[in-house]
Amino acid sequence: MCTTGGGGDTVNRVNRYDGVVYFGDQESLANQAFASSTDHGDTFPATRSTAVANATTAVDRQWITTVDKPGYKIITGQEIRAFFSYHNPAADEVVQGVDSNGLVISQPVPQIPLVNQSGPSRVDTTGGPANGTLYQPYRDNNGIQLASVPVTKYQNPSSWQIRQVSSDNSNGFPWVNLDSHGNLYAVWTSNGSASGEVEYAYSLIDLPANNPKLHGVPGSVWSAPRRINPPPLDSSYFPEIVVGDPGRVAIAYMATPDFNGASDSAPTSARWYTWATMSTNATAKHPTWVTGPVSHRVVHYGTICTSGTLCVASSGDRSLLDMLDVSVDTDGRPGVVFMDNNNQLARDLTSQGQQGSPYTLFAKLVDGPSLFAGRGAVRFNTASASPSFRAAPAKNAVWPATAKGKDLSALDEIGAGLSLDGKGNLIGRMKLSDASLAGMKAALDGFNAAGATTPAAERLQYVIVFWTATDAYYLSMDSSSTGVRRFFGGKLTGADNLLNPVSPTSSFGVVYNPTTTNVTGEIAGNMLTLTGKASDFGVAAGSPVYSVTAFAMAGPSQANQNLLVPMRTVDATPPSDLVLAAPSTAAIHKKLLTSVLGLKQTRHPLAATGVGLGTETPGLILLCMAVWVWRRHLIAR
Repeated sequence: MCTTGGGGDTVNRVNRYDGVVYFGDQESLANQAFASSTDHGDTFPATRSTAVANATTAVDRQWITTVDKPGYKIITGQEIRAFFSYHNPAADEVVQGVDSNGLVISQPVPQIPLVNQSGPSRVDTTGGPANGTLYQPYRDNNGIQLASVPVTKYQNPSSWQIRQVSSDNSNGFPWVNLDSHGNLYAVWTSNGSASGEVEYAYSLIDLPANNPKLHGVPGSVWSAPRRINPPPLDSSYFPEIVVGDPGRVAIAYMATPDFNGASDSAPTSARWYTWATMSTNATAKHPTWVTGPVSHRVVHYGTICTSGTLCVASSGDRSLLDMLDVSVDTDGRPGVVFMDNNNQLARDLTSQGQQGSPYTLFAKLVDGPSLFAGRGAVRFNTASASPSFRAAPAKNAVWPATAKGKDLSALDEIGAGLSLDGKGNLIGRMKLSDASLAGMKAALDGFNAAGATTPAAERLQYVIVFWTATDAYYLSMDSSSTGVRRFFGGKLTGADNLLNPVSPTSSFGVVYNPTTTNVTGEIAGNMLTLTGKASDFGVAAGSPVYSVTAFAMAGPSQANQNLLVPMRTVDATPPSDLVLAAPSTAAIHKKLLTSVLGLKQTRHPLAATGVGLGTETPGLILLCMAVWVWRRHLIAR
């Protein structure tokens, strides 16, 4: 999006019919920009990038929904492949169509009035009773509303029909989704008498009042709202929902067991986790729900401010930035993106009440119900894998990360792990396809030959990152262009902040600087071994560690890296949790579940073991991210 200004929220979606990637970018609060890619995100041509002219005086919170089947046309004959919507705060919502050329169709007037805040739009392409209907949820002074219109008539404000989902005065984004038949499901955070609760409701499309084929209006009749977050998770925020077949839903949200009420008023001691609640009969009279922690540790302490940009004036903590997201793959496995800034780096960078920027994390269900009835339960058995060393698929170090990229053997990680040696030392191991000096020089030359970064990379860096209950640590080796190798590691602190040269006090990511001098390393064959004192890394025998993940990177020298010239991640290994010097992670499961919920392990009918992303999504490139896998027991209630 270099042809537009940028400077605010972003959103991206992939059209499941033609694979086109769509990207929306808020240009401060003044305008929106839109771009699309026809080569899976490799390039965003200038001919498909544009500032979006609009009739509003300001803009906020944009959304993209895709039209995942062909043949949906408007009156002028243009085929619609997506919709791009955004609102003028406390005024109205603009919904613009995107044609098959990736061009945004001009919308001279807003279609939906009196919008305080909107949620993601949806298009029904199920072939059901409301096939071809566009939905836009939002909230106003009267509660949560759902606007609907046939795709063919979306441009005409008078064609939109408004129906109330709930009179609840929500304080977040109203989230709506569709199942494979076109039934509607909604979630939101209550801001009324039941402040802090995740509320859920559904609307059956076959009911005459809802069915357009019977002259009904979709969303006219909704079930009574139901609280989803189980006690003692009495304060929650960021709820989102994904749906598969009828009645099969997954709801992700943040919640704390330490406080009852709106997240803005939580005490500094409040522990926040990311959770998911699932059901396979969510439209039944007495549905069954299962709940489990998606995050493996506390991801945030204290308050979560819900006032958007006004949080700065009130010194409210908005550091998590409304970034939770949930989707589902073709096997019916929910995947959740969430934030974690429970580490010393974020605490060191606290300013005006806000902690430093969080890590971006991803977790995917490995044991539990599928959201598609014909797929069967999700079961991935990793009992045979050693928790102290996880293998990774080879030939994954592709650079650049495009169809034309080439594998760089010395950056190709084929396994990594963490253990203790019984002598008070922490041992990190990383296996490479080629760990020779000649191989590393060839990898650096190959990286630079691609011409994908400016200036050229000066070194390779190998990092094993892991989390304890309170902090993030790392072991690292870098190799210069002349073959000089350094070994170091330590705790991530404010000194590891990735600086923005334009705004040096801002926090935008992490670098791995030499912090601890008592780290040694050696290479035997293609195995890199890093050794440091366990006490320097906050661990000892019996310590649980989380998301042990290795990254192989290339980029500038330590002194030259910043937000504009960062290290680039070329390969990463699947993550693993373990108890150091213990054979399994059962102790972690039991400790988390009993300490957070006070429940006994015998109540968990759906055991979870765990699997990494490496085998499911080969070639996934992760930049400045930690990848976690959702491998928790689900809790029946």
